[in-house]
Amino acid sequence: MPKNTIIELESIKKFYQIGKHSNLVLKNLNLKIKKGDFVSIVGPSGSGKSTLLHIMSGMDKPSSGKVIINNQNLHNLKDSKIAKIRNQKMGFVYQDFHLLEHLTVRENVEIPLLINKSKLSEQDQQKITETLDSLGILAQENQKPNQVSGGQKQRAAIARAIIMAPDIIFADEPTGNLDSQTGSEIIELLKKIQKNHNITMIVITHDQNIAKNADHIVEIKDGEIPNSAHPKNYLQ
Repeated sequence: MPKNTIIELESIKKFYQIGKHSNLVLKNLNLKIKKGDFVSIVGPSGSGKSTLLHIMSGMDKPSSGKVIINNQNLHNLKDSKIAKIRNQKMGFVYQDFHLLEHLTVRENVEIPLLINKSKLSEQDQQKITETLDSLGILAQENQKPNQVSGGQKQRAAIARAIIMAPDIIFADEPTGNLDSQTGSEIIELLKKIQKNHNITMIVITHDQNIAKNADHIVEIKDGEIPNSAHPKNYLQ
């Protein structure tokens, strides 16, 4: 694995068994992503984008092939080790936010920090405060998700994603439930985080206007990454 490569997929296949039939979703994918890059993975609905994200992030296992992250073959590890890597090295942002409605904005951001400890330190609390402030939602820290706007919900989700200072953020259609202006603000925010913290940002989207903000674009169609003339498509 090259020194500056953070994610490498080798001959990834994924199929699901439906009765007597096998549905091949990913077809022998090979992919390398460099540390600190902003990568958009684009394609129509049903193309395999979300399945690819789930496999890259350890939420699902490939039927065959390797997922290598920071020189570790992810799916050779025990589930507990994968869970630890996901907690400490990865952040996640979703279309529907995945905030817990009974918790405040601040309490949602606390969740990754509380996984391995029963009580947060003063340093942890200060870090949360600074993160909320940097994302413009400190004033909403004690409000529940149903009391804030969609853009503020996504900022809270981003705060939760970055609170552990991850190496990688996976964002699955992060603007899908937002109006165009708010969506553009969220993408600009993700770009700023990526640049300022040298985080590898992987955004799944079907929106070419979102994708063009990335350093590189990976186009996926019918479970494959076809050869593309797109000037930003570099992964084959």
